[in-house]
Amino acid sequence: MFSFSGALTPHLTSDIHDIFQIQLVLETYWKSSAYMQRGVLLNFWCPNLQGKMNWNLVGVLVTTVVIKLTGTSLFLLYFSQIFEKVPNIISGGKTRCSIRWVLYEGNCYYFSALEKTWDESQADCAQANAHLAVVNSRAELMFLMNGTKNGNYFLGLTWQHSKGQWRWVDNTKFNPNIFNIQRTAFDCALIGFDSLGDRSCSVPSRWICEENL
Repeated sequence: MFSFSGALTPHLTSDIHDIFQIQLVLETYWKSSAYMQRGVLLNFWCPNLQGKMNWNLVGVLVTTVVIKLTGTSLFLLYFSQIFEKVPNIISGGKTRCSIRWVLYEGNCYYFSALEKTWDESQADCAQANAHLAVVNSRAELMFLMNGTKNGNYFLGLTWQHSKGQWRWVDNTKFNPNIFNIQRTAFDCALIGFDSLGDRSCSVPSRWICEENL
């Protein structure tokens, strides 16, 4: 798939101007020189045909061929500068997502409409080559909050009793400066209604999937 790359650069514009100048010079040269050379060439190759050929037509044909060959060669030379292939992937992530998935900063997110337990939610994400969402920055947290103003959603964050701390499903180190959640009595993290909280993992809730890269 190809797309026009936009405005031509000053360098390329100058080159194209030079191309037209070259074509004009070639046209003038061939028209003027054809008459001078025709006598020599004709006497050498076909002396009996001199005076029988339409040299005006020959001059026009030769000029046309030269101009077309020149134009074709220069087009092929600058083809890569005029057109560029549209990439499917941008550095840092994806450029588009599946239906009902939302693109943000190279990642795809799915905000469910149904409600399931935390384990069921994680299993649903895994079927789509994804996991429950992991928050890696304040900007990502704001994005998720903007998408969860109408309900509570499970995230990929659970409380680890053995270590006495929160843990993300992808083993990303939990950073309380980014995700400041106060645990009450439950083990699964929620986001929704512009706030963070916890809930029993067995109580159904909506969930957010984040596609694996």
